[in-house]
Parts: sequence; C-alpha cells; structure tokens
Amino acid sequence: MIMKKTYQLLILLFIGVFGVAHADTATIKASNNQLRLNYVNSYVDYTEKIDGDVVDTEKGHVPGFGLSLSFMKDLFLGNDYLYAEFVRFNGDTDYKGSPAYGYPVIAPGYGSYTTNHRAQMTDINIRYGKGIEVNENFMITPFVEIGHHRWTRAFNNEAAVGVCTAYCGAFPLSNEEYNNSHLGIGSLFQYSSTDKLVISGKVLVGRTYMASISGKGTSYLYTTPYVNDGFGKQRLGNDFIYMAGISADYAFTEHIHGNIGIDYVDFRYGKSDLFDTYNYEPDSHTKYTTINVGVGYAF
Repeated sequence: MIMKKTYQLLILLFIGVFGVAHADTATIKASNNQLRLNYVNSYVDYTEKIDGDVVDTEKGHVPGFGLSLSFMKDLFLGNDYLYAEFVRFNGDTDYKGSPAYGYPVIAPGYGSYTTNHRAQMTDINIRYGKGIEVNENFMITPFVEIGHHRWTRAFNNEAAVGVCTAYCGAFPLSNEEYNNSHLGIGSLFQYSSTDKLVISGKVLVGRTYMASISGKGTSYLYTTPYVNDGFGKQRLGNDFIYMAGISADYAFTEHIHGNIGIDYVDFRYGKSDLFDTYNYEPDSHTKYTTINVGVGYAF
C-alpha cells in the first residue's frame, strides 16, 4: 500500500510540472548543494537457490533513515559533483524455507518452515562526477560511485527449535552477516521544470567485490555429533550490480527543501566454498525497492 501510494504521488507530480517554464540550471545546482535527512522504507526481496531450486526467501518492508550530503561547485572540471550518503534500516522480514535446506535428507523442503527474522541493513555510498549543461533546464551528470552494503540477518531461534526437533533438522545460527562493496559508473539526469522543482533520474551499472558471509551463534545437528559455534568470513561470488531511481526535490524556501523518491537495487552473490565440513552458502539474488521522503537544507 505504501509503495502504491508513492508511485501514484510521483506520477501526479510529474504530470503537473512538465512543460512549466521559468527555470534554469541554477535551480539544479542549488538542489545539488544540500544536506538531507530522509525517512526510508525498503522492500527486501531475497532468494537463495541450490541447483536452480528455491530453498530460502526473505521478504518484507524494512524502515529506516538516510543522511546525505551533496555539493556541486567549480573545483577541478567545472560543475564538480560530490555526493555521500549513509542509510540504516532496522525491521523484520518474513522467512520462508526449511529447517536445514534438505539436510539431512529426511528434512522437509522449501515452504515447510516460516517465521520472521530481524534485519539490519547499512549502506554507505560516495559519488564523484561532472555536471554537463544540456540546455537551460536540463543537466546530465556522469559519475563514478564506490559503496559498501552490510546485511545482518538475525534468526528467530526460539521459533525454530520446535520445528527442528520434530524433523531432526538444525537449529539456525543466531545471525548471518553479509557484506559487499561495489564500484560502478552511472549518471544523473536532472530537469528543472520551475525555479522551485527539480526532477532527477539516476542509473548505475557496476560490479560487487569483497562479497562475504560470516555467522555468530551456535548450531546443532541432531543426526551427527557436529557442533558449530558460528563461522568466520567466507568468500562469496561477485557479480554485476544495477541501480536506478527517480526523485523530486522542491524548494519551499531558499534553504528549506522537501524530497520524495524511489530507488531500486539488484545484485547477486555466488555460492561459497565448502566450510566446516558440511556447510556452504548457496547462490542468492537480492532486490531492494526503497522509498525516500525527507527534508533538506540547501546552502
């Protein structure tokens, strides 16, 4: 419902403002010199697969906050653009899977076990680019971006105990932590429809690197004497990452702005090597759709 209303609001906003004159690239530059504080809400869509079969999913809306700072000044290339952001999410996701991914063989498969898990996600991104003035209302800003993503996936141990006892499965770890950095190239496309409103779109294509998983807690397998007190950092396969977004920034006064937008991120992890004798992290696909609503101070 939140996502539907946000899409409708953006559509109405864009219909109402395109074609209105009395703006120039100074409006865009003013929008790009700003400190912002945002409420964010991300829809998490995470899927793990083994040999092409789904074994585990995490889905749900996770709220949080974002803090960003951007500059557009004539420093080295003219219209130099620098952007930095920190985003933190905390909430619950709906888990659907099985007690032990089919190990041992008698354990039930995907969909036999559902619960909710605690999720904390942190994103840090930094961009540098140069604004190119196409005409008095339109600016394109190619940029390079480096960033880091962390997701702590905290398992509901209490809910799992009864299921695992019944099916001779495994108690899950207390949590798993996924990390990856990325490097990519992208561009901003900004249109100033009035001297108060700037519509922005962005795209990015990049590559993840240093992808890893680690675990904390205790896991017991009933069918073996094997006990695991967590596991250290394991390498995951790196892959392409894709980002896209659209937003609107409105100047209520010279310094006080409001903004609203939607961002989409899509990336994959390749499976890890075998560790602790029996374990490995399977292939996974992660998609985040995030709405942003907030205020900013232009300087």
